[in-house]
Amino acid sequence: MIHRMMEGESLELLAGKYETTVATIQAVNYYLPSPIHINWIVVIPLGMIDISGLPAFQPSMVVAGMNVEEFAQSMSVDVSTLSYYNALTATYQLSPGDWLLIPR
Repeated sequence: MIHRMMEGESLELLAGKYETTVATIQAVNYYLPSPIHINWIVVIPLGMIDISGLPAFQPSMVVAGMNVEEFAQSMSVDVSTLSYYNALTATYQLSPGDWLLIPR
């Protein structure tokens, strides 16, 4: 899940709410500042504690209409990996405002 941090939230609060751990949230995020700022975008692995085999993810918002393959090229990421982790085909048409998980 992609979550925007709101005032008063903490990783501990989110971990409890979404049945995961702080360490798991930290591990699955490509970059997570400390402290986490309000409006920071965080990836939360819902109901997961063991994330072995998963890469760290960078959430990214689509700013222009394009398909998944074009977006993958713009982010310098393998299209098949991007498609897999976002459950989309390479030809799926993205819209501005869509969010994708970029495996890093």
